[in-house]
Amino acid sequence: MAKKKGKSKAKRKKKPEPPVTAYPVSPYIIGMDWIELPVREPARSAAVYRSIGFAPRSTAGRYPRLAVGGTVVVLRPAKGGGGDAKGGGGMMIQVAVDHLENKRAQLRELGLKPGPIRVQGRGDRAFVWRDSDGHGVRFVGPARRADDPKIT
Repeated sequence: MAKKKGKSKAKRKKKPEPPVTAYPVSPYIIGMDWIELPVREPARSAAVYRSIGFAPRSTAGRYPRLAVGGTVVVLRPAKGGGGDAKGGGGMMIQVAVDHLENKRAQLRELGLKPGPIRVQGRGDRAFVWRDSDGHGVRFVGPARRADDPKIT
C-alpha cells in the first residue's frame, strides 16, 4: 500500500509577533530634519549662511537655527576649533537650486569663493562652496541651463 502524500501532522512553528513601537506604522526614515554644524563663531556663521539663502528658523534656544528646505541647521560652538578651511573634518550639505549660474554669481557678489561648476555623472551640474570652518555646501542644479531653449 502506497503512502498518501499530503500535509504532515507536525506542528508548524508560530511566527513571532513584531515588536510594538510608538509609531503608528513601521518607522521609516523620511529624510534629514536636523543637522548640527560645529563652527567657531555661531553668530558670524549664521549671517553668512543667511546671506546665501538659508532662512532663519527660530530665535529661541542657545544657538542660531537656520532652515534650508525642510532641514534645520543648528550652528553650535565647536569644541577645539571646528574643522579647517581646507575641508578636513567638515560636513557637506547638498542643496538643490533652480538656477545654478545665478546662485554661483550671488556667492561671488558676496565676496565668497565658490568652486567651478562641474557636470556630475548623472548629468546634473554642481559647485561647492566651503565656509571658514571647513563645512561645504554643494549646490546642485538641473542638467538643463536656465537659458537653454525648452523642448516642446
